[in-house]
Amino acid sequence: MDDFEKNDRNNIARDAENAKVFLTTSKWQLKYVMEHWPATEFNKTMENN
Repeated sequence: MDDFEKNDRNNIARDAENAKVFLTTSKWQLKYVMEHWPATEFNKTMENN
């Protein structure tokens, strides 16, 4: 994930539980990033325990 984080560092943040999150401005951007980084797992939401 290091290359992904370096490439898209302006769209990566941490949530209240210190988990990394990817911030996107559109569905198109998310689809584009997912296609270019197939080894990176993207989840719509995170489960709360």
